[in-house]
Amino acid sequence: MNKLKVKCPKCNDNARFYRQRNRKAGSDFPNDLILECYTCGFRSYSKVAFATIEKYRIAEEERQLAISAELKIKKAKETKRINLEAKLAKEAKRVAKVKKLSEEREIAKILAEYCKWKECDKSRRINSIYCSTTCSNKNARDRYNKRLAAV
Repeated sequence: MNKLKVKCPKCNDNARFYRQRNRKAGSDFPNDLILECYTCGFRSYSKVAFATIEKYRIAEEERQLAISAELKIKKAKETKRINLEAKLAKEAKRVAKVKKLSEEREIAKILAEYCKWKECDKSRRINSIYCSTTCSNKNARDRYNKRLAAV
């Protein structure tokens, strides 16, 4: 069965086309083509039938090309949308990371101004992480005791 849908030139309804087989061994294309309408019984032979069929074949090819072009455009748009969403997600993640780092830096700046001994809340001395040698010694003693307890 033919896949190409051909319309009758007379009634614009579905028609079929086929090749008339001669009794002779040879075939005389396109002179052996027949276009026949189901509804009105219209028949067209040879080159007239070929021209009608060719017109519908070209129209069908153009329709298929248009459909494939639309599908390619849809696919490209979908790909662009997915890429854009990925870029936006990546940018949002980067912004969140930058915000977190800036908050951590602010906290570190604030903590850097105070003594590192956990029980002290005094401000530190210049060029030191402790407020006094007492806090430094307390911290050293605490680390030593933790090492002894771990063994």
